[in-house]
Amino acid sequence: MSRYRYTLTDPNKTLSYLPYSSVEVVFNNFQLWGNLQNHHPACITYDMEDEWKWRPLLMEPADPIDSDVLLAPPIRDKKCQLLAEDLASSVLEHIRLHRMKKGLEVFFEHREDLLFRLTFYLDLLEYRMHLDDLHKPDPGPNHMGWSSFPDECENAETLQETDCQFYQTISQQTTLTSEEKAMPGTQEAS
Repeated sequence: MSRYRYTLTDPNKTLSYLPYSSVEVVFNNFQLWGNLQNHHPACITYDMEDEWKWRPLLMEPADPIDSDVLLAPPIRDKKCQLLAEDLASSVLEHIRLHRMKKGLEVFFEHREDLLFRLTFYLDLLEYRMHLDDLHKPDPGPNHMGWSSFPDECENAETLQETDCQFYQTISQQTTLTSEEKAMPGTQEAS
């Protein structure tokens, strides 16, 4: 029996890449089960009836909060752009009204280069947010803060160019060319 279990964890034959390293609990809309077997996903059997493998953690089945959940289709890019512009103008208006109540003047900076940098940074943060946790390019283990890297501060322009090039290559990989858009099966939803 134990020899059989070791054959399940042979990396060259049975283990394959999975986006998670362990499975501790499994749930549905009525019950939550705790894993009592090997936690590696490649070694788990999903026989929920066997209490030596999965232990039900709820004494009574849970009542679903809402059983008729409908998922809306994703918002289109044009609608997202309109919502973003509406949100930005709403925030500016609220700031303006709040400061006017206090008798203060309001000046907003609308330089193109500043807006470009801020938009670029937001796009980069959003891209990074969607990366897999196991593959995020975070600072090294000895990272103490940006102030501990004076050479990086001196080369800020070079770093910015590198970031721009990186973001442009990522953007180019996800956008379709006019030739690709014309091909059947690759047209964007409008």
